[in-house]
Amino acid sequence: MRSKIIILFVLFFQLAIANIGNEIMLRRGIPFKKIIKRSKNRNIYIKEEKVSIHLNKFKVIEDYDDFMNDDIYLYVITTIGNKVSLNLTNVYRGLDEGDSFYFFPSDRILASEVELSKSTVIVDFGVIEADGEDIIILKQLISDLVEIAPAGDLLDSRYLQAIKAFFYAVANLKDDTRLITDTIIIQKGEGKSFEEYDFIYSGERYWSDYKYLVNFRIFKEKAIEYLY
Repeated sequence: MRSKIIILFVLFFQLAIANIGNEIMLRRGIPFKKIIKRSKNRNIYIKEEKVSIHLNKFKVIEDYDDFMNDDIYLYVITTIGNKVSLNLTNVYRGLDEGDSFYFFPSDRILASEVELSKSTVIVDFGVIEADGEDIIILKQLISDLVEIAPAGDLLDSRYLQAIKAFFYAVANLKDDTRLITDTIIIQKGEGKSFEEYDFIYSGERYWSDYKYLVNFRIFKEKAIEYLY
């Protein structure tokens, strides 16, 4: 029961990010169109007992910044039971329409050797187009989180307060633009030992269209040694 409350708490704040961001855009009189296409269901079932999860690849199908190309980074919140880890990727710069890249190893690994029979994995993530220095603030907040509670335990009230501060910062970016917010849920069930999942998002902000592909890899724990 306690773990379910924790999961609901995390999902509530992820939803709050999206709603707050939308309200800010509307109050400023800026046209905003939500995600209009998602290529796959967000619930992923894997038959293996233990799995590793990677943020694998990103593709710009249509770039958001029509003049300067896109500078992209992602934040990822991975919840396993009552443990939460926050990752902030590097900024991948100068991305034009048709460009794609594989994430650096330091950005790629979200979870390793997770026992799906014991825990459902929730991956909340967002795609941000960088125009300023908001990432510096977000990095500092993550450093504060690690210092407060290295284990990432949601039962620690100090950690919950620090997570709230991170969510608030994401919802109130000064210069950068949060384009995508989504959640995928990974659990044990009928599926394959190795899977890649493409999620396609398209929308409009500040009168500019965008379309991106985000690719995740999920595989048996022994497969991790062959990827680098």
